[in-house]
Amino acid sequence: MADSGTIFLGMSVGFFGSTQSIAMVLYRGSMAYFNYVNAQGGIKGQRIAIRARNDSYDPDPALASTIACTRNEYVLCLFDYAGISTVTRLVPHLKAFSQDQICLFFPFSRPQPQRKLPYMHYVYNLRASHHQETNHQGGDGVVFVTVRDGHVISVGDWSAFEQ
Repeated sequence: MADSGTIFLGMSVGFFGSTQSIAMVLYRGSMAYFNYVNAQGGIKGQRIAIRARNDSYDPDPALASTIACTRNEYVLCLFDYAGISTVTRLVPHLKAFSQDQICLFFPFSRPQPQRKLPYMHYVYNLRASHHQETNHQGGDGVVFVTVRDGHVISVGDWSAFEQ
């Protein structure tokens, strides 16, 4: 957090590349809410701002952006990261940021590494994991999805075929 009366959140996502649409939705949705909060006076008088960087959904630039955010831009936390490859590349490095008490909030990613020791103490997940989503379907946790012309037409439990 800077002395300017602004709470800065660090964000590195693929504003260009295969995750562009997800990145834009995450950024715009977050900014819509933060603009609302800021219009109400912020949090104890402090505005919320996102310091967003493009990593083109590439793990190495994502890590470099994250290091720059945490070391040079004085962000309070990391926020709204998206994608398996960038989040799983970043997670082992979160331990190094722990001296500054910097955590990752609400990554749009479902893999397990950020949900297990030793990393789970540094990540606050909003979305369910792959394992949680498939187990919610019932059965043995393995599901199948049928897609036709880009549309999901059926979802089922794999155990139905084992009988």
